[in-house]
Amino acid sequence: MSTHRCDRYTERGPYIAWLCKIDDGEYTITVQVAERPPESADEFFATEEQALQAADVLAHRLQQ
Repeated sequence: MSTHRCDRYTERGPYIAWLCKIDDGEYTITVQVAERPPESADEFFATEEQALQAADVLAHRLQQ
């Protein structure tokens, strides 16, 4: 299992996403916006790009 951190931005501001590669074709994400506690998605993603897109969606939701 490998994990990497991505400093990312949405229209509303910066956030941090951690992508965790479980195995080939299975990623999970955890997102932290500002001082809020990190929040993880309850689903798995087939590619790193899908995981990053899901991180953007989750960050938008947390920033509202």
